[in-house]
Amino acid sequence: MQQVSFAHTIVPTPISLSYRAGLVVVATAMLLLPAIYVALIAGTVYLVYLHLTADAWILTSGQTSWVKLIAYFAPAFAGAVLAFFLVKPVLAPRRRRAAPMLLDRRDQPALFAFIDEICRQVRAPLPVRVHVDCNVNASAAFAGGPLSVLRRELVLTIGLPLAAGLSVRELGGVLAHEFGHFTQGGGMGLTWVVRSLNTWFFRVVYERDRWDEQLDASASTADFRAAIVLQLARGCVWVSRRALSGLMMAGHVISCFLMRQMEYDADSYEIKVAGSEAFARTMTRLIDLNAGMQLSYREIGEGRMLPANLPAYFLEMTRRVSADIHNQIAEERRRPTRLFDTHPSDADRIRVAEHARAPGALIGGDESAATLFERFDDVNIATTRHYYEHDLNIAVESTRLGTNEELARDGDERRQSAAAISRFFKECRGVRRPLQLPLLEVAALTVAELESRLRDAREAFGDPGSEQADAYRRFDWLGMRMDKAWCAEELWQAGLKVVTPDQFELASGTLEDAQSTHAWAAAEQRALLPTLDRLDAAASMRLACGLRLAGVRTIETDVGAMTAAFQAVASALPLAFEMVRFVNAQRILAAGAPAAIDMPTAPARIAVLDRRIADTVTKLCERLGDTPYPLADGTEPATLAAWCGFTSDAPVVEAADVAQRLMGLYFNLLGRLVVVAEAAESTRA
Repeated sequence: MQQVSFAHTIVPTPISLSYRAGLVVVATAMLLLPAIYVALIAGTVYLVYLHLTADAWILTSGQTSWVKLIAYFAPAFAGAVLAFFLVKPVLAPRRRRAAPMLLDRRDQPALFAFIDEICRQVRAPLPVRVHVDCNVNASAAFAGGPLSVLRRELVLTIGLPLAAGLSVRELGGVLAHEFGHFTQGGGMGLTWVVRSLNTWFFRVVYERDRWDEQLDASASTADFRAAIVLQLARGCVWVSRRALSGLMMAGHVISCFLMRQMEYDADSYEIKVAGSEAFARTMTRLIDLNAGMQLSYREIGEGRMLPANLPAYFLEMTRRVSADIHNQIAEERRRPTRLFDTHPSDADRIRVAEHARAPGALIGGDESAATLFERFDDVNIATTRHYYEHDLNIAVESTRLGTNEELARDGDERRQSAAAISRFFKECRGVRRPLQLPLLEVAALTVAELESRLRDAREAFGDPGSEQADAYRRFDWLGMRMDKAWCAEELWQAGLKVVTPDQFELASGTLEDAQSTHAWAAAEQRALLPTLDRLDAAASMRLACGLRLAGVRTIETDVGAMTAAFQAVASALPLAFEMVRFVNAQRILAAGAPAAIDMPTAPARIAVLDRRIADTVTKLCERLGDTPYPLADGTEPATLAAWCGFTSDAPVVEAADVAQRLMGLYFNLLGRLVVVAEAAESTRA
């Protein structure tokens, strides 16, 4: 890289006395909030004790009945549950996140020298560790715990997409911003207190675990006398969380001014190091990179492989962000800062930077920040693998990793397939009616006969409009209503006393309601069949004729493998949806059974569902058979069954995952086959 230097040492940004006083006021107000929280717990425990000691007359007066027992023990139980749920989030261990990739000073001398010089300019302590990750962000924070605050031990994390997408000058400004927070002395320590308290309150208000789920399930399924007590406990927990939510919002409002002022102060260091123009460019570039990251994750979710170099892929996708997204970004940047924003708006920050008219102390630095790194691509690839393995728990060794070119090609193919399906079916295509192609019927036809059948099929399909497309969408929606109603029926038959109507899109949640909804949806589907059957028959005949013509004219050499896989997947999809039905019912029933252990039928129904799932898995394996996976490239399983996860070592897989994978493969293959068939239609012998 070119040598960068500094024209002068920047002047620290002074912190006014009024700002310091404001920090103390905010921190003091924030410390009152946990005091209120502790008082709420102590008050709850005291009220339970007071009730048990002062209201014992409820049991001793007259003859004891279940009404008196509930009147005495229900408030005590509800109070005990409330105290437990208030204390639980504080005592529960936090989920540990994997540490990002650690850089070694000896391996990255230029980068560390640059960081050291930025710290010297800003007068911030040198970081004790430097990490890299795949986020479009950079951060400097205390190493952890109050002792690190006292020792001023910092940890710097650099998002590699920033190094890929920013210049040295711009990245230097970002680092100066992060380190600038730590020049504010006691202000940063107070900010650490404020941020920690805000995070703490968020856990108390929103964090849920199996105890919360168990309380909800027990209250819904218990005997009505126990349900009274449990519902009272649920109500107390709900009220307490609403109160704590108010405290959390109060803390957020109190800290907003402090956070915004600290951002402005940190911006001043970025402006002094990089300059006003570079600051404005960086703000724009960060938004673009974040838009590229969001687009990247959407593409990855739809694709067949993962990027081997995630930061480079983010940068590539940034160039593909649509004009509409850019316009939305520009509109967002123009808005002013709002009262409850923790950061000033981009427009206000850029306005302050432009007003400063600072050239920046850094000389040069117009080349990519990637030049600060030794073997930048190797660092990107290693960090990407670390992210997949430790943050996403993906087994990289059994996952296909692709280059940007391969990912772009895969994305183009998917878009071509989607466009082909839209042209071919004119939106008359659904998920729950997979096509079965009449391949045997057209196998012995001559070219002339195939072309004749193809013309007839196109005429039969016609030019359907929105009414026919809506029929397919309605058929799928009715299928989902049937699944939910069937699940409710299964739970009733297993002995659950209450079925939540909203969860199953029912009016009342009774067994009769579930049965009538199931029957209604089935009847509505049958009414749609004449239209759907006619269109499906015409479309499948047209596609089969086109594929046969492609085979005769040798347009596509592997059309046979794709067609065989398509037929197998189409036959397996209904079974996959059926398995999802069974698994959903089993999960809901298993969650409710412990609260209603006296139900003799629940374990038996769970066992029945177990057998149904196992039988469905067996049938799925039979349907898929040894059919080769047609898109394998050496890194993926060779058969459809193995690709779905059905192996001798792991015969039972996640039902929803199987259904999703098969559905995605179905439309992938359908689009590819349509492209081949359209090419054959347009070719004349």
